[in-house]
Amino acid sequence: MSMKKYLFFQLIGPMVSWGEAAPGGDRHSLNTPTKSALLGFMQSCLGIPREQTDNVEKFWSSYNFIVCGSENPVWSSDYHTIQVPRFDKKKQYPTRKAELENDQLETILSQRDFYSDVWYVVAVHAHSEAPYKLEDLKLAMECPRFIPYLGRKANPTGLYLNPTIAEGDIKSQFSLYVNGCRKDFEKLGLRIPALQRIGYWEGEVEGLTPKRVMKRRDVPVSRKQWLFRERSINCGEVFPEEKM
Repeated sequence: MSMKKYLFFQLIGPMVSWGEAAPGGDRHSLNTPTKSALLGFMQSCLGIPREQTDNVEKFWSSYNFIVCGSENPVWSSDYHTIQVPRFDKKKQYPTRKAELENDQLETILSQRDFYSDVWYVVAVHAHSEAPYKLEDLKLAMECPRFIPYLGRKANPTGLYLNPTIAEGDIKSQFSLYVNGCRKDFEKLGLRIPALQRIGYWEGEVEGLTPKRVMKRRDVPVSRKQWLFRERSINCGEVFPEEKM
């Protein structure tokens, strides 16, 4: 059996927020990126507008992810108030300035969670029918068309994405990539939180054994209606203990 090819990249930022079900005014955050967030991140790098609907379903179903996050991320919560125009499906506002010029403004109150000073390593595998190959994604991440952000527009990336294509045993390749990133951090004099060895992935991945299976509703179905379907994700050790 041939080894799968993966594109590794890292997500680092002072603040991140990975949305989940948002009842009322509460906007909670998961501690790892959702599939919809990662797909949206890649679309941003490729320059695919959010409004585009042609073939987007094929894009959403063509990629699988393995994700590891830093240990003990710092959780915080912030209270938000924002003024928005009264909802009118016939009217669209091109800018925030245009919204505020409306004479019928309403106030929305919300409690928003986020994590700070985090590091994620992501490995993405492309299906054979994927509209963009891993090489295309790598080039897009090296020079993004749109500004990618970490869950919210207020959360920019803090360091380069360092996209790298690798093929072979997933645990070995994960370990090589992580240790390579750490050497770069040392050269820059950065102190980045340690990465936990437990990660998340979907489907069967050769070399990975799940310790438990979780449910998460984060697969996009309709961008216009904000509909998502549920999927099963595995949780277990993704790479051996780092050699410092």
